[in-house]
Amino acid sequence: MNVGMVFAMIFTLLVIGFLLVFGSGQISKMFGLSYEAQVQKTIKDIEKKVQDLYTLSEGSTLPYNLALPQGTKICFVNPEDPSPRFYSDPVETWDPDRWEQDMIKSKGYNIWYYLPNSDAGYGYTINHLRPARDSFCSKFGRRVFFINTGLWVEVEPSR
Repeated sequence: MNVGMVFAMIFTLLVIGFLLVFGSGQISKMFGLSYEAQVQKTIKDIEKKVQDLYTLSEGSTLPYNLALPQGTKICFVNPEDPSPRFYSDPVETWDPDRWEQDMIKSKGYNIWYYLPNSDAGYGYTINHLRPARDSFCSKFGRRVFFINTGLWVEVEPSR
C-alpha cells in the first residue's frame, strides 16, 4: 500500500468522524421533522373523518386505527376541563402540567400530542370533536371510535 492511500484513508476516517460528531444533531432533527409530519398527517386524517361523520346521521360510528410513529402519544382533550385523568391503562392517562392545561383552555385545543424524545406538547383544534368521556390519550396502533351524537362527534378508546 502506498503512502498516498494511507493518508487518503486517514483523511476519510477523520471526515466520517467529524460528520458523526457534528452532524448527529442535524440527523436527529431530520427524524424529528419526519415524526411531526406523520403526526400532522394523522391529525388531518382524523379531522377529515370527523367532518365526514358529522354530516352523517346521529348515531353513526366510525372506528379508526391511529397511525402514529412509535413513541408518539396523542390525547383527546375536553378543552373546557383539561384537568388530569388517571386510568388503569397508563397509556390512556392524561396528566398535563399546569402550563399545558392553561394553554389548552385558552386556545381551545381538543387534541394534544407529544413527539418521541420530547417533553413539549403541541395542540390542535378539530371542529365538532370532543371526548365521549373525560380526556384520554392513546398511542401507536390503538383503535378509537368516533360517534356522531348530533351536536358533536365524540371520540372514545376501544375496549
